[in-house]
Amino acid sequence: MSIISMDKVNMTEATARFTFTAACGLSIFAAAAAMILRMRSLTLPALLFLLMAIAGCVLTLVAYKRYTMLRQVRWRNELKASEDELNQMLNHARMTELIEHVTGPLNDTAGEQPVSVQSPMKEQEVAQR
Repeated sequence: MSIISMDKVNMTEATARFTFTAACGLSIFAAAAAMILRMRSLTLPALLFLLMAIAGCVLTLVAYKRYTMLRQVRWRNELKASEDELNQMLNHARMTELIEHVTGPLNDTAGEQPVSVQSPMKEQEVAQR
């Protein structure tokens, strides 16, 4: 009998989360049933429910690991898409700055002279002379 690898099992993030929640509920129910049956001196059924609770705990752990792995993959894909958009915008801004540095401003109109803006320090120097 071979153990089924989790890589061969197709599971979505929602399915993994549901499996985790269901296994957790099963574990709690089985543990409570085992305690109640043991208090009523029904040892064999209590042992079966205790084994079911332990199996539920193992399944909870496996489903949680699978859920966190699928969530990390989704987050990585979502972040990659937003990072690509940001990089595209930043690259466009860098390229525009580089082109303006090499060729001069691109927004000048053909017939008008560019307006030069003097800093307030230059105006003070002119006023002092």
